[in-house]
Amino acid sequence: MPKEIDALMKVSELPAGFTARPGSTLEFKTGDWRSMRPKLDREKCIYCGFCYIYCPDGVYQDMGKDEKYYRPDLDYCKGCGVCAHECPKDCIEMVLEEVWDMAAKPVGLEVSLAVSEAVMLCDADVVAAYPITPQTHIVEHLSELVADGKLDAAYIPVESEQSAMSSCIGSSAAGARTFTATSSQGLALMNEMLYIAPVLRTPVVMAIVNRALSAPINIWNDHSDIMSVRDAGWVALFAENGQESMDLTIMSFRIAEDPRVSLPVSLNIDGFTLSHFIEPITLPSREEVQAYLPPFRPIVKLDIASPISIGLLGTPESYTEARKATDDVLLASKEVVTEAFAEFKRHFGREYSVVESYRAEDAETILVMMGSIAETAMTAVDEMREKGEKVGIVRLRLWRPFPVDEFKAAVRGAKNLAVIDRHMVLGVPDGPVSLEVKSFLYADPGRPAISNYVLGLGGRDVTRQDFWHITERAKQPDAGSRPRYELVGVMEWEQPRHLSRKSPPRPSPRARTSWPRATGPARDAGRCWPWGSSSRRWAPTASRSPPPGAWRSAPPPSRRAPGACPGSTWPSRTPRRSPPGWSARSRPCAARRGARTSAYRS
Repeated sequence: MPKEIDALMKVSELPAGFTARPGSTLEFKTGDWRSMRPKLDREKCIYCGFCYIYCPDGVYQDMGKDEKYYRPDLDYCKGCGVCAHECPKDCIEMVLEEVWDMAAKPVGLEVSLAVSEAVMLCDADVVAAYPITPQTHIVEHLSELVADGKLDAAYIPVESEQSAMSSCIGSSAAGARTFTATSSQGLALMNEMLYIAPVLRTPVVMAIVNRALSAPINIWNDHSDIMSVRDAGWVALFAENGQESMDLTIMSFRIAEDPRVSLPVSLNIDGFTLSHFIEPITLPSREEVQAYLPPFRPIVKLDIASPISIGLLGTPESYTEARKATDDVLLASKEVVTEAFAEFKRHFGREYSVVESYRAEDAETILVMMGSIAETAMTAVDEMREKGEKVGIVRLRLWRPFPVDEFKAAVRGAKNLAVIDRHMVLGVPDGPVSLEVKSFLYADPGRPAISNYVLGLGGRDVTRQDFWHITERAKQPDAGSRPRYELVGVMEWEQPRHLSRKSPPRPSPRARTSWPRATGPARDAGRCWPWGSSSRRWAPTASRSPPPGAWRSAPPPSRRAPGACPGSTWPSRTPRRSPPGWSARSRPCAARRGARTSAYRS
C-alpha cells in the first residue's frame, strides 16, 4: 500500500490492497444529514453501474435493462458525492439540498412564506415593512432572508403603513424593485398614498392579506379592505391557493414593471384561510425566475445626474388629463397581464387566465366569485353535478382592470348568475362584484337573471351547503328581480318584544320585506337574539343597524337568587318559552358557561 494517496483519486484508481472506509471517501465525509444531493442526467448515462458499485450506502437501485439507468433512493443518501466522483461520463451532479427541493417536487410551505420566497427569487431591492395581522409572516420571513444574506435588499422597518407606502413610492421612483405587504386597517392607513402611486407610475408590488375592516374589531377574512380602495388605480389580482399566490407574486413584478404599464399591483390573499395554511408548493429556481423576469428599467427615474420633478401640483388645466391618462394605462394593462400569464406558462408549465371557469361550459346556473372559497365551491359543484344539476363556477383572477370581454364569454349561455360577494357596500343594495356584473350586462339582450349573495364576512365559515343553498335560490323565478342582496347563513335582526315598555312598535311585514333576508342553513332555525352575559342589553345578530330604541336596557329582573350573576335569570314578568327540560330560574349563567352570548328561541 503506498504511503501517500491523492485525495482526489477515484476509488477505482486506488492501488491493490487499499480499501476506502465505508461511508466515506478520501475527499468526502458522511454525516447524519446531507447538504448535497445527486442529480442524474439520464441522457448522458451509459448504464455502466459505477454509481451502483461504489456507493458506500447502497442507495442506487438498478431500474433494469429496459430503463437502463440507476436511480438513487434519496431517503438513504447521505450526500457523500462518491457517485458523482466515480461517474465516467459526469452525468451525476451534486446539488444543494434546497435547490433540489425547489426544482424536483413540491414542498410543504406556509403560503405567507411562499410569497416571501417569491419576493426573494425576484431579487427585490427594497422591502418596506410594518407588521399587522394576518400579513406579519410575510415581512417577518423577508427580514430573515435579508439577515441571512439570501436577499440583498434594503429592509426598512417603518413606523406605520402610511410610511411604508411612502417609502415604496420613493424607492420605486428611484429605480428600485420594491415590495410591501399589509392588511385591513393598515391598508386603510395607507389610503392617502395609494392614490398617488398609480399617477406617479411607480410599479410597487404589494401583497394584501385580506381581512375585515373595523368596526367591530375583527382580524378574520373578508374582502372589505381591498374593496374600500378598488378605485385607487392599482392592478388587482386574487389568488385561490398557495401555488397561485407564489406564481402571481412573480408575475406581479413582471406586470407592474412592464414599460406599457408601470403601475402598482396588489396581490390579494385571503387572510388565515389561505395565508396561514401549509400547502404543497413547487418553488422555481432563481435562474428560472430571472429568465422570466427582466431587469427593472423604470420609465421615470429620480436621478441626480438627470434631475426631474414628479408629483407636482395638478391645476384644473392638467388634473383631468392626468387622471384620464392613468385610467387609459390601467385599462390597457389587461393585455400585458394576459401576455405575462402566457409567458409564465411557457417558462414554468402552469397555465393562468384572467377569468377561470370550472364546469361552466354547459352550466345553466353559474356561481361567480373571487378568492379561496372557489375550492370549496368546486367540491359543492361536483356534488351537484352528480345529482344532475347543471352548475358551474366562474372565478375572477383579475379584478382591476375588470376583464369584461373574458367574463362575458365565460358566462355566455347561462340562465342564472349567482354573484357572491364578501363585502357589503353600505347604503347600496348590491355588493361590489354584483354591481360590476350588472352594470356591463345590463344592455346585453338575453342577459341571465342575476342575484347577489353576501357571505363569509369577518371570517365566518363558508361551507358546501351554502353553495347548495345559493344555487337553489338562484334558480327561483324571482332571482333576477330581487331588490337587494341576500345574506347567507345570517339571522335577520328583529326587535324583541320585551326590550322596554317604551320600545317603538315593530315594523310592519311590508317594511321588513326590504331588509336582508335570513337565508341559508339558519333560515329555518327561527329568529334568535343573544343575551349578553355582562350586561342586560340585547344585540342584533345581523350586521345591520337596529331600529331606534333597540339598544335600551331591559328592566332589571324582579327576582334574582342570592349571589347570582347578572343576567342569570329572565325578568319574571316577561313570559318566555324555554327549551324542553329547562326552566327560566335554573338556566345556567351564560358568563359561567364561558360563552360570549347565548341565543334562545323567542
